Amino acid sequence: MNGKNYNLTSAELIWIMSIKKVVIFFDFDVVGDGSTYYFDDIFLEIHPHHKPKWWKNFEGTPPAFTDFGGAIAQVISNPDPSGANTTSNVAEFLKTSGPETWAGTFFDVGYALDLDTYSKISMMTLTPKAGVLVKFKLENSANDEEVYEVDLTTTLLNAWEEMIFDISNAPDFNFDRIVVFFDFGNVGDETTYYFDEIKQVSEGGGGSPLEGTWQVAYEVGSLGVGPNQGDISWWSIGEA
Repeated sequence: MNGKNYNLTSAELIWIMSIKKVVIFFDFDVVGDGSTYYFDDIFLEIHPHHKPKWWKNFEGTPPAFTDFGGAIAQVISNPDPSGANTTSNVAEFLKTSGPETWAGTFFDVGYALDLDTYSKISMMTLTPKAGVLVKFKLENSANDEEVYEVDLTTTLLNAWEEMIFDISNAPDFNFDRIVVFFDFGNVGDETTYYFDEIKQVSEGGGGSPLEGTWQVAYEVGSLGVGPNQGDISWWSIGEA
């Protein structure tokens, strides 16, 4: 869709929303000769002025963690795929023995989060002890003085729990970096913590990362279907 918005007629929109399957052909209309083809990264592009609802689990390509203060973060298999979190992979956070009290890790999102639409961020945590202070920090990667922090305390022991960080009072900065701290304020004691399923939410938790308002704007011929690349002879968006 070339990163554009589309304003479709009712009939066109109904037709597009009814699509349930994607079919791919290589060397179409030519008898097979044993050749192997590859494809990857099929995605729907969203208009750059329409910030998507951000959501991060660790099932795909892991983020580039930057550790500091003596913490070590990496993606591993879920040590306890039960209860509130049954995903395959999670982030492991090791607070080694004797590091800084502010030891943590961060990774960049790649774009500024939409804090106008989504006032909270939910994160699954698993800790071997209850009452652990978890500090969740938003930061502008271009200006480390532009930050917003929220502290919450874990309530469960050796079980996944959802922590919901209220960011409704965050200033209007371009927050594109996520920073996580466990047992903040205390020297590390070689304890391992886990986190997963970080996502923006409006109220409470849960919900799909695709929730929200999708807007399309009009452009003749910008979306179409055809037998070959660049060929939209089968169907295309026409005049409204």
